[in-house]
Amino acid sequence: MKRITLLLADGLVHMLRRDFDVVGAAHDGRTMIEIAKEQRPDVIVTDISMPNLNGIDAARMLRQDIPSIKILFLTMHSDFPLVGEAFRAGASVFVLKTCDPSELVRAIQSIAKGSTYITPQPAEDLLSILMTTRSEPVAQDLTAVVD
Repeated sequence: MKRITLLLADGLVHMLRRDFDVVGAAHDGRTMIEIAKEQRPDVIVTDISMPNLNGIDAARMLRQDIPSIKILFLTMHSDFPLVGEAFRAGASVFVLKTCDPSELVRAIQSIAKGSTYITPQPAEDLLSILMTTRSEPVAQDLTAVVD
């Protein structure tokens, strides 16, 4: 069972204790960092928007202090620039708060195993952006390399 630190409502903490060893709960970014440094959890579940220190900046700080820590963003923000910033800050998982609780559990299990996960809506937005911003056909470039 992986140890996690949460920045979540108490109901979520209660739900996740069935599957995980929850070592702390914080209600702001600075407290989350303090708990993480003290408890050294395997996984941090955080939000982008939180008082005293936003989740993206907190994630950057945590990755510097505890490089092995896995960071899961559970947030209401689904816009592509914030998703990108979360991953650049060190996130391995990005899940929307509207997800089913079982998806959150699967996402935590996934991150604990070293996988990356992104909830469907931002993933679809990312694919849409990638599909509409194609440049020249790749086949031409490959032909030159193969010849």
